[in-house]
Order: sequence, then C-alpha cells, then structure tokens
Amino acid sequence: MPGPLNDPARAARPWLLAALALAAACYLPALGGAFQFDDVRAIARNPALADLGAFLRDRFVQAFGPDGRPLTDLTFALQLRLTGLDVRWLHAVNLLLHLATSLLAARWVSALVRRAGRPDPGVLPAVAAAIFALHPLQTEAVSYVAQRAEVLASLLYLAALLLLLASEEAPSRARSALLAAAALAAFVAALASKPVALTLPAAWLLLWAASPAPPGGAGARGRWAGALARAAPLAAAAALFAGSSLHRYRGRSDVGFDIAGLSPREYLLTQLRVVLGYLRLFAWPSGQSMDHAVRVSRGLDPATAGALLVLAALGAAALTALLWARRRPAAEPAAVRARLAGAGVLWFFLLLSPTSSVVPLADLMVEHRVYLALLGPALAAAVAGELALARLRSALPAPFSTRLALLVPVALGAALAGALLHRNLAWASPEALWADAAAKAPAKSRPRANHGLTLYLAGRYAEAEAELRRASALASDGTTPPAHLATNLAAVLLAEDRPGEALAALAPELARAPEDPLLLASASEALFALQRYPEAEERARRAVLAAPGLASARADLGRALFALGRTDEASRELEEAWRLEPREPSRLRDVALAREAGAPAPESCGLWRAYAGMAGAEPGLAQEHLRSLGCAP
Repeated sequence: MPGPLNDPARAARPWLLAALALAAACYLPALGGAFQFDDVRAIARNPALADLGAFLRDRFVQAFGPDGRPLTDLTFALQLRLTGLDVRWLHAVNLLLHLATSLLAARWVSALVRRAGRPDPGVLPAVAAAIFALHPLQTEAVSYVAQRAEVLASLLYLAALLLLLASEEAPSRARSALLAAAALAAFVAALASKPVALTLPAAWLLLWAASPAPPGGAGARGRWAGALARAAPLAAAAALFAGSSLHRYRGRSDVGFDIAGLSPREYLLTQLRVVLGYLRLFAWPSGQSMDHAVRVSRGLDPATAGALLVLAALGAAALTALLWARRRPAAEPAAVRARLAGAGVLWFFLLLSPTSSVVPLADLMVEHRVYLALLGPALAAAVAGELALARLRSALPAPFSTRLALLVPVALGAALAGALLHRNLAWASPEALWADAAAKAPAKSRPRANHGLTLYLAGRYAEAEAELRRASALASDGTTPPAHLATNLAAVLLAEDRPGEALAALAPELARAPEDPLLLASASEALFALQRYPEAEERARRAVLAAPGLASARADLGRALFALGRTDEASRELEEAWRLEPREPSRLRDVALAREAGAPAPESCGLWRAYAGMAGAEPGLAQEHLRSLGCAP
C-alpha cells in the first residue's frame, strides 16, 4: 500500500494541479495589493525585522518570541533582507505557502481515506484539496501578508501529521524514531509560527477514531496505546506552549482573560454564533469582510441557543457516524463515507477550538482563523458529492451520468474560482478592502476609521474627514481607540492646511489622556505647522519620554529643534527616528535636510541618492537637492 507521504491517486493529480493553477491565477489581483492593517505594524515598521543579525540574537532566541510567532517573523526578516519591502514578493511567498499547504492537505486526506478503509483513495483527496485551495474564505489568510503565520503553521501542522504517520508505518525502529523526531520538530516549528497548532495531538487521535475497528475487537487496546504513545511527546510540547502563552497573555487587551467586558463564558457563547457563521460562509461565501460586526452574547438568547442546537446536532451526528461505522465492515462503502464525513466535521470543530472556545480574543470573528479548519468541511462536502454522483450514476443512463460526473466538479471549481477572484479584487487595494468592510458593518467604528485612513493616504481628504467623523460618532462601540481616531483626523486636517482645527480635534482626547504619546506627537505637528516651535518641542519631548521607541515623536522633536536653530540636537533625534524606521522614506528625507544644513556636500549627496531610491520617496525633491548641492550624477 502506498505510504502516507505519497501523492494522491495518479489519475487525480492533473485535476489537483489544474485546481492549484486556477487558485494561483485567482490570487493574482492581490499580489500587488499594498500593506493592510497589521502589516504596517508587524512588517513594514517593525524595527525588530530591520536587522537580521539583531533579530536572531535578541528576539528569535527568546522563548517563542514576544508575540509567539518567531518562525513567522524570521521568514519576514529573511525576506526583507533579500527583497526589501516589495509587497509583491511578500504576497508571492504567501501564495506559494498556500499552494504547498493544499498539496499536503491532499496527501493527508489520502492517508485518512486509506485508514478509513478504502485502499484506493481515488479522486476524493484531490477534490477536498481543490475546495481547500479555491475557497474564497481562504483569502484573508493568504492575501493578508501578516497572516502568513496562519498558512505557515498549517503547512507545518500537516507535515508533522504525515511524518507521524510515516513513523508509524516505517519498516525499522531506527527509521521510525527518526521520523517521530522529525514530526516533533515540525510540530514545534508550527507552534513557533502561530499558537493555533496546539490541537495537533488531538488531530492525530482523530485519525485513529476514523479508522475501522479490528475484526472482533482484537488488538484495539494495543493500537490505541501505540497511538497515545506517539501523541505523548507532542501533547507535552503543546501543554508547555499553552501554559507559556497564557502567561504571556496576562494584562493584554487583545487576547486572554483580561479583556475588559468580555468574560470566558460570554466569549464561548458568542463563538457559538461565530462558528455557525463560518459554516454559513463555507456553504455560501457571501458577506465576507475584513471586519465583521458581531455582538457579544451575554446569555443564552434565542440566536445563541439556536446556534448551540445546530452545532450540537452536527457534532452528535459526526460522533454517531463514527461509532456506527466502527461496527460495520472496514471496506463497506457506506461505513467508509461515514468515517470520513464524521472526521471532517470533528476536524472543523477541533481546529477552531484554540480561537473559538474559552480564551477570549478581542476580535470576535476573523476569517483567517478558519484556514486549516476548512479542510474538514471540504472533506465532508467531497464525500457528500461523491455519494450524490454515485446515486445519479445508478439512476441515469451511462453516457449521461458520465458527462454529469465530469461536469459537476468542473462547475463547482469554476464557481469557487469566480468567487475567489471576486474576493481577491477587494484585496487589491486598502481602499477597496475597507470600503467593502465599512459597507458591510456601517455601525462599527473600526472599518469606518480604517476606510477613512485609506482615503487620507489616497489624498481624498474631504471624504477621509467625513468618514473619520462618522467613525468618531461610533467610537462608543470600543473597537477603535479614541486617540487613534483623533490623531488620524488631525492628520487629515493638517494635510488640508488646517492646523488650528487639528489642534482643536486633539484637545478633548488630550484632556482625557494628557500623556498619550500619539496625541502628543500629533499635537506637536499641529503646533509646528502654526510655527509655535517652543510648544511643539515641549509636546514632542513629552511624547518621546512616554514612548522612546515612537519614531514619529522623535521626528517631530527633531523638526522642532531644527526650526529653533538647534541643529546638532535636531540631527540626533532625526537620526534616531531613521534608525527606528529605516524603511520609511520621510525619516531619511528629514536626516538629509538636517545634514545638508551643516555636513559636507558629499555626505548629503549620498543621503539624497539613497532617499531617491526608496519606495514611496519623492524623486523630484531628491533631484532638486542633488542639483542644488552640485552632486555628480
């Protein structure tokens, strides 16, 4: 019998490869998409990724890193070293990881089908993997650069399962031990990519639950003992990681048990509706959004109780199918399908349990969390489709049923591809993505705030101001910090040369939080524009004192000092801002201007040349200064 690491059935390979090629084509619109949301903080302006050596020395060696994703951060650091901030390459790597994960998904389903009692998996693994690769619900994990963590962890998760299975089937103890060690290493790497990999030991046992019982029950206890023994090292690693993660989450406002106004019980009740929402989006992917509006369930209201009943019925049906199938002959077609469909449903619930159970997350519904979990309903749907086609074939004439058996999968693939392409068009630009999210959650402040920010970055200041004011009116929902709304509105007003109004927009929030560094830095910019340089310096100094690593505050202080004629002090602050954000062109521009005031021309020429070569720089400004300095071409 072919091993678990072999490809799915030979006849199905062309179909799977065609589905992967189609998926790659559908992701092309998102390849040129700009950084979105957390991409800026986690990648573009993350100083820890700017110096690969310092990252390896100071950050990666820490226990799973400060954010629990050191391996993912390492891939970003390596890629930034090779390709810089070219977002196309970052997107391309995400897409390649998705395609590789889809291939491993086919191999895992192939192994699962064989263990369920069917020696020849046929096209079932290819169909399940094609649904996994083409489903539009996957776009957030693939097209959102920062969510490489989700895809990378899933790839390593499946690799660890397949290595574990290969270890079990190895012909010698030495090879078995080597493969088991490789499986443990892959699992630890998955955990170091993203904590969602915690469920792997239980997923390994799910494979055994989907296997037929030995004839007469002989050897069942020994088989389970062997499965548990192989899962034990992984379970120990998972327990250690879970404990360290919960410790790291203490005091955080985005994850853990300290989120204000969201208890574990309320989160669990809310997730009943959220999980049902994920299933609805799998069945009919209409209404996808970067930022879903979800109310918190404070008790067992009718909607929450209904979701509980539906999910409980699905879970009970899956368990019943597995128990019924264990009493049937191993190769009986109905029993094989029952094992696979039941395993698919339970896989979905199991893979969602880290994010949809009792550990609260501030974002209640996020589509990238479904990424690897979606393989479960994809398998169940493939099994249901196979059964439906088998019944049609028996009821219809042979030529017609054969054409139908070919037409249905092709039509399904085309429909999924169309929906995937349509969703990726929203990921082609931040403005399109957040306009879509704001339209689908008009009463939620965060999508409106982010839409306003994208309008500001696009130079559409009047529209940006209107959207940000709408977001401010909705800020009581708690999804957007009022300080962020105030600073973004102030930035728009400053861009429209209305510094007095910008200062007035900041005043209420400064009265509530007088030492907030973002508000102070923004106020410094407004005061600078009003030519009130001493006050601008004072606000910027307070911002730097509150947040020494805030590059914008350092830059504000440097500009104020420069305007006051304190060139040496200004240069130091501007250079520190550049050190903190080496890939932000405005930081180098400010340093070049300061150096030009007192440095020899050759040094200034080098800075302006470097600035001209940065993405997002103003080439005309650089050329103007190069000419005025007499720099050689």
